[in-house]
Formats: sequence, C-alpha cells, structure tokens
Amino acid sequence: MRSLLLGICFVILICCIVSYAELVITYIQIGFLQLPPAVIGVFFFLVLGNRLLARLNARFALSPRELMCIYCMMLVASMISSRGIMEKLIPALIAVNYFTDETNSWDTLFFPHIKPWLIPFSPEQKGQAPIAISFYEGTQTGDAIPWRAWLEPLCAWSVLVFLVFTAFLCLAAILRKQWIENEKLSFPLVSLPLEFVHEGRGFLRNRFMWLGFALPAFIFTLNGLHEIWPQIPNISLRYLLNQYFTEQPFNAIAYTPIFLSFAAIGFFYLLPTQLLFSLWFFFLLTRLQDVVAAMFGLRISSMPLYPTRLYIGYQVAGAYVVLVISFIYMGLPHFRRVFRHAFTANKTDDTEELLSYRTAVWGLIVSLILAIGWCYAAGLNLGFAAFEILVYICIVAVVMARSTAEGGLLMTETSFRPLDLYQLVASKASLGAQSLTVLSFLDAILAHVEIECRRKI
Repeated sequence: MRSLLLGICFVILICCIVSYAELVITYIQIGFLQLPPAVIGVFFFLVLGNRLLARLNARFALSPRELMCIYCMMLVASMISSRGIMEKLIPALIAVNYFTDETNSWDTLFFPHIKPWLIPFSPEQKGQAPIAISFYEGTQTGDAIPWRAWLEPLCAWSVLVFLVFTAFLCLAAILRKQWIENEKLSFPLVSLPLEFVHEGRGFLRNRFMWLGFALPAFIFTLNGLHEIWPQIPNISLRYLLNQYFTEQPFNAIAYTPIFLSFAAIGFFYLLPTQLLFSLWFFFLLTRLQDVVAAMFGLRISSMPLYPTRLYIGYQVAGAYVVLVISFIYMGLPHFRRVFRHAFTANKTDDTEELLSYRTAVWGLIVSLILAIGWCYAAGLNLGFAAFEILVYICIVAVVMARSTAEGGLLMTETSFRPLDLYQLVASKASLGAQSLTVLSFLDAILAHVEIECRRKI
C-alpha cells in the first residue's frame, strides 16, 4: 500500500517535470523514450534516499519489489504525459479550428462531421473560435482558462485512452509467460532499474559505472546549456551522411544521420550479436533500396503521414503482419492453455500473473469491443472501426512491444497506419467524409502525426 501511495506522489512529480520541460522550456524531451531520462533520474535519487533511510532504520526502507512498483508507475506516467498521449491529444482537439482559414475552408469541410463532445469548440461556429486563439497565442491578463469547454472532450477521449491501455495491460498478462519463461527474451531495458534496486551488488560503488555515467552526463549538460545560452560551446553528437552523397543515384538516399547514443552503446552490450547485425543489415538495406530505385528512375514518394519511403513503409507493414502470425504460431501451446482457462473448466496455473488468464482474456475482449463502439459512436464506420482498433492494438502495439522486449529499442515508431493497409483493397474515399474526419483525430492521437501544442512566441 505504501508503494502505491508513494507511487502516486512520484507520478504527479513526473507529470509536472515532463510537462514543464517539454511544453514550457521546450528545449529538451525527457519523457518520451522507452527509458525516459526523467524517470531514470528521479528513480536514481529515490534509490539513493532509500539506501540512506535503510542505514538509519531498515524497517522503514522500501523493498526492491516496492521500488520497482514505483518505477513502473512513473514509467507509464512519463509516457502518457509526454508524446505518448498528452502532447498529441490536446493539440489535436483544437488545431483543426485554429488553422482553419478562407484558403482551406476546414470549417466547411470538416466541422459538420465532428461530434460536439469530441472537441472543446462548437462545430457549428465558422472560423476561429476564441478558445483556439487563446490556446495557441495565450490568454489575456486576468482571463481564466476555459476549463468547462475542455472538460467534456477530455473526459470523452479519456474513455478511449483508458480502454486502449486496459487492452495493453491484458495483452501483457497473456504474453508474459510466453515471452519471459518460454522464449526467454532478454528485456534489456529492465537491466538498469534492476541493478539500482538489487541489494547484493555494488552497482553504485562501481568506479567504472561512475566513469560511464560522468562522460555522457558532462556532454549532455554542456549541450543542454548551449541550447539555452548559445555562447556556451557544445559537442556535436549528430552527423548527417547525406552531405557526402551529392551525386546520382546516391543523392536519393533518405535522411541518414549518425547519432552517438551513449545509452544505445550501453544497452546493446546486452543484446545478441545476431540481433545487432540484423538491425544494421536491414537499415542499410533500406538505404540500398533508395539507390536502386533512383538507378531505375522510379518515382520516390513517402508514406502519407510518415517520412518513410512508400515501398519501405509497406514492407514494414507486411513484416508486422508476418511477425504477429509467427508470434501466434510459436506461442500456440501457451495461448491454447490461456483460452481454455478463460472459456472452459480446464484450469492453468496463473498465480504468478498480474491478472488471472480469465480476467486478462475477457478484459481484452471487452476493452476491444468498447473501444470499437466508442469509435463508432464518434462517427467512424463500424467495420473500419474494428479494423482500426484491432490493427493498432493486436498488430502494431504487439510488434513494438516485442522490439522493446527483445531488442531493447529506446524508441519505437511504425511506418504505416491501419488506413494504409485498407487502401490496398479499397479507396479511402469509400469510408465517407465523416469516417475520414474522425480518423484524422485517431491518427493524430494514436499514430505519428505531430501537431504543435506550444504557445507561439
């Protein structure tokens, strides 16, 4: 109980730190990675404080299990308050109004197809609403923030977010034993927090650890100060290779920077060499495809909402589908036991799981159905609503989770939307104007669409 209470306090702290750093200061992003710097920093000082407390009175010190509970709570809070949800959700609800003008006529094209409970402004109003102007340009001195206008849409979208995260939790409970005990994935990103809380190891007394900590800490501190005060020198960690390929067909290579990531160097020591080779090989293969496409004079275009080349984006989509099929095939004996436990009297030992298999399976089914129903109520075509939710949760999210669990990737993004798969068999115009309008909100919130939410200077 005390770990949950402390976790809530640290969740509030993390949300404040991340929101202030990314939305107010804007120079740094410390909450959006799979291993958020804000969480690691706060957790580090929490562990130090706990060890000091243990020396004074061991009875009041937190156990490793309690520390990891707090860490997981901060991890989820950081991702939700950063680019995971909040930095996409809030601007998506107001941007369509602020950027409407006489040239694009969005107020005529889109507003009539938006349900009033989805947005903080009236869809019947033409042109920019005062709430949109105040959101982007700031309120006048003495004016109150229009919380009442935001309350209904934020509550409505919170229902969808809750259903999606419930589905994630249920999926995690179903997949845990297969990935951890049967396939024995390495989960590299868990190594650092586990080293922090392990009582029997001298991790914090290791000189090499502090040497490895000091080098990137010095460089990132210097570069951070340079962003705030440009007169301070910096150490560049990013180099653009495209500047060296200026002649055809090599100038067709997509944006290719080399970034010296100290975190990646550390975590990649924990990965099998075969996996590291695969990461390098397929990255270079995508760049080679750019060269070959230019040699044959192919028209090089990108995915609709991503900078990825069109032919590579659809290769990625196909790979996602094949990977999920392979995951199901490899885990078929486990999944049979799970679903037998949920639907029959044939029970399986699930005492080690966060949720019982019956709860996880039914929780997943109910959350998927309700999420589909929410999208339908918002105006999305029922069949495509089911397709959108199932692809996002059961394909995209599963493959991203697997790449983090097995590959230790600090940042995962896909290169396609469910709509891109739909367009392989039908035109998106067949969905109708209302479905496409609602889908634009879902893409902005669940996909990679970046909408500026910072105040204009």
